[in-house]
Amino acid sequence: MARHVAEAPPEAPTSFALGPTWVRVGLWVTRGAALLCALVLGIGWQWFAGLAAPSATVRRVGDDLRALTVLGPRCVRLPRAFIVRFRIWSGVGTTHGLFVLDRRCRALVVLSPVGPADTGRTRALVPAAEDSLWRAACEHLLGLGWLLATVVVVFVLGGALGAAFSVPGSGLG
Repeated sequence: MARHVAEAPPEAPTSFALGPTWVRVGLWVTRGAALLCALVLGIGWQWFAGLAAPSATVRRVGDDLRALTVLGPRCVRLPRAFIVRFRIWSGVGTTHGLFVLDRRCRALVVLSPVGPADTGRTRALVPAAEDSLWRAACEHLLGLGWLLATVVVVFVLGGALGAAFSVPGSGLG
């Protein structure tokens, strides 16, 4: 009876099928698309999560503030809500917004996403005291804080993707 002799294993391939240049280009294009998605998600996370609504879609019905968000209609009771006004200065003008936090700690941000919002609309939704220099300065600082929070989210998402892209042992980075 003859014994079977094992063959030597085939050698591992030394190059990629498309060539290392095309593989690297494909990986960097994919990484760039992922970072772009992280940027869009970081900037618009409040809109995607249903926490923000454009001022044009917000109505006041009695003591309720009703808003249409991405996740559907939201209703916030105003008598016990904590309301903070903010302003964001941009090249096209000042955008006015509202942070509304109800007693169940559900937040709603009322803001026009593009361009300056009409000040009269946000003031008609929730009447405010007369403007003063101190009030305007505080509202601008709160708006700056909101923008900085958005920048922090963008950097956190970008850092998470950067950590994911730099996997140890990959010679393609």
